[in-house]
Formats: sequence, C-alpha cells, structure tokens
Amino acid sequence: IELKLEVQAKLGSIGNVLDTTPEPNSEEEISTSREIQALGAAFEGAYSQNSWTFKLQSGIATGDSEGSYLGVRDGSNTIEPEGISQSEAEAYRKNQTYEQYIFHQDYFADVILFREAVGAITNTVFLRPSVVYQFGEGANRYTIEGGVMPAWALAPESTPGKSRSFGVEADLKFKYSPSENLNLVWTMAGLKPGAALAASEGADAPAALVSTQLDLFIKF
Repeated sequence: IELKLEVQAKLGSIGNVLDTTPEPNSEEEISTSREIQALGAAFEGAYSQNSWTFKLQSGIATGDSEGSYLGVRDGSNTIEPEGISQSEAEAYRKNQTYEQYIFHQDYFADVILFREAVGAITNTVFLRPSVVYQFGEGANRYTIEGGVMPAWALAPESTPGKSRSFGVEADLKFKYSPSENLNLVWTMAGLKPGAALAASEGADAPAALVSTQLDLFIKF
C-alpha cells in the first residue's frame, strides 16, 4: 500500500493594487487592498496484489467566484485586461479576495482536460481511479493502465458555461520496457466535456475530444 498527500494554502494580503481607480463619473469607492485565500491539495494512493495495482488520484484547487478566470492562459484575475467594457472591468475591481489556486503545470492527472484545455489543475475537485496490469519476464516488461477521471468546478461562476461539471475523461496506456533505461509509452485518451466548458451559459457542451500520443523515455 502506498499513500501520498500534499496540502498547500496561500494566505496573505496586499495593501495596494494597481488599476482600481473608478470611472470619473462614478461615486463608488473601490478598495485598493486585497486578500489572498487559496487552497490546493493532492492525494495519490496505490494497492498492489501480484501483477495488479489499483490506484486512486484526487485533488482539489480553489477558484475565484467573482469573475471569468477559468484557466491559466486566460489572463489575469487581478488587473482587468485592456479593451473590455466598464461593467466587465468592475468585476475585476470588485474582486477583493484572490482565491484561485493553480497547480504546477508539471503535475499531471490527465491528458486533455487540465493539461491542454485549461492549462493546469485549478478551480476543481477531481477523482481518477485506475487499474494497472503488468506482465512479462526479464528485460521485456509490459504494462497496461486504464483510468477514468470526472472533474467538477468549485466556482462554476468562473467557467464559460457557468456550470459545475467539467466532464469526464478516460485514458488507456500501453508501456513496453525492453530495459530499465528505456520505456515506450502509447497513450490514448478521450474527453466528454461538461457544461462548464460550453461557450456560454445555457449553450451546448463541446463535442468529445480524442487524443493519442507515442512517447519514448530514455534514462541516462
């Protein structure tokens, strides 16, 4: 049995931020201070019996509920981008608490959803159970792994579809290891996007996405 757990909280405050001045005709007072309250956690567990291994990977990352800050490639959740309307800019200015936690982009739990569509694990809670089967003797070893990962948004207001479900992703991996220093891995994955990834609130979810890749790993 193998169990791993990592929890990180980002807590702090900023006395003054830029670009919080209201419009000239506005009488609204906008605070220039901000609070930082973000939380992230990751869990990995594995149980092995003979040639079989049963795994569970899960994680949680808080998101901002005040604006449209889905991913790590969409811009800033602190300073409004140029060219947006006054009403859109006010959503940034009124965001008094920064709650979005973003996992390091080298932490992988999937193939498509967070790695490609969102850019990193953020604003979510996810579960990925998987099964691994190994066979072969000596230098020639083979590994087959299959997993399924549903994911939900913690702050649905910050998704394009304003919904909770990110969808479900399934993947299948075949690994051939002719030696301890050489691994050939073929990965296939499919994502059924949820309503959170729709273009707008009430719109249909995008069509299913499929990915395949072949990787060669050499250990020196």
